[in-house]
Formats: sequence, structure tokens, C-alpha cells
Amino acid sequence: MPLLVHGLLHAAAAGAVDTDELTLAAEREVALVVEGELAAVVSTSDAPEAVPSRANLMAHARVLERLGEVATVAPMQFGVIVADHDELASSVEEQHDRVLAVLDRLDGQLEFRLRGRYEEDEVVREVVADDPRALRLRGDDSFDARMELGERIVAGIEVRRDLDRAAVLERLTPHVTDVVVADVAEPLDAFSLSLLVATDHRGVFDEHLDELGEELKPRLGLELVGPVPPFSFADTSEA
Repeated sequence: MPLLVHGLLHAAAAGAVDTDELTLAAEREVALVVEGELAAVVSTSDAPEAVPSRANLMAHARVLERLGEVATVAPMQFGVIVADHDELASSVEEQHDRVLAVLDRLDGQLEFRLRGRYEEDEVVREVVADDPRALRLRGDDSFDARMELGERIVAGIEVRRDLDRAAVLERLTPHVTDVVVADVAEPLDAFSLSLLVATDHRGVFDEHLDELGEELKPRLGLELVGPVPPFSFADTSEA
């Protein structure tokens, strides 16, 4: 039967993993398969290809979140399926050195996602106040004037986005192990960052983030999510 691979961990950490709890999280049978120095966490699959439904993606995330509570895990992106245990063993052996390196890097680390989002009225007021042309256009109700004003506001937010992202990175980089900058998803998003934070440095990181959040109010709000499975810092797209 095909096996969906959720993640890999040190075989020595396998004793801390409760597969019954993972089975509940996945809503399908989950097993721990030890292959030399590594152990693979897998669940049974009804098909040779994974269906990326919301339910399946959420189940995969839940398994990785539970694993992350008890062990350092090199997570797999959803959809990594092997045909059987023989193919699993071959795949784990092929990745052996790379996965051990990833696990060593992630040991004692937590991933968080930090999103910065502008408060629309505040940032628009700031952009217009700094742009004499935009100030003049704001009193003109013609179509061309409204179009130009909109374009100038978008451009002004883009400039601030670059400056704010750089300023936040300068403040937080000394307190994190690594950072990945992602593309923003919404027009009012200022930045989207994945942060790798040492577990024993979490308190200091939280303090600096709280201070930064207060300084950025009210025009820019921060949203921190995590800990989350460390996909941003683990190159484990293949099983």
C-alpha cells in the first residue's frame, strides 16, 4: 500500500513519538518506520498520488505540529508518496546525509511566521502628506486625477514597504538564527517573514518583537504565527 511521508527524524528520538496520537491527528493510521539513523513518519494512502484537499493538507500539518512538540523533525511538503516500505527504505538511504544535516540545523530551533500589515487610513494619509502632487490631486474628482492619485498611493506604499521591511529585519536579525523573506500576498501587506528562533532565545525574541510592535503602531500591525513546521528552513521536498 502507498505511504504518505510526513517527515523524518532521528531514530533515537522515535521513543518520544506517540503514533496513536498522530493517527488521531491524521484521521488515518500513522506509523513510525526506523531506517538506520533516521525514522520516517508515514500514513497509509488510498492512492498513488496525494489529493491536495484542505482536509488532507490540514491533517498533514497537524501530524507535523504534534511531532514538533516532542522531536526535531525535517518536514516533507504535502504529497510525498512512496509505493511501499522498500521504496521508503531506498529513499531514506538516498537522503541520509542531507536529512541529518537538516535535523542538526533545526535542533533546538522554532519557526515562526511574521506578517506586517498597514492600517489603510494611516498609511494613505502618510503617503499623501509626503507627496505634494498627491495632495493636490486629492481635491480633484476627475477620472484622470483619481487614477493618478491611486497610482501614486500604490507607489508610495511600495517605497514604505521596502523601508519598513529593511528596518524590521535590522531590528530582529540579531535575535533570530535565520530569516526567509517571502512575497507579500495583499496590497496592504508590508512584509512576510519566516523566522528561525532558538528555543532558549524565545523570551528575548518575544520582548524585542513586542517593543517593535508598539513602535510601529498604529500604521503597521504585526501578526506572529507559530511555532509552525519548519518548511522554510528544511529542503526536504523529496522523499
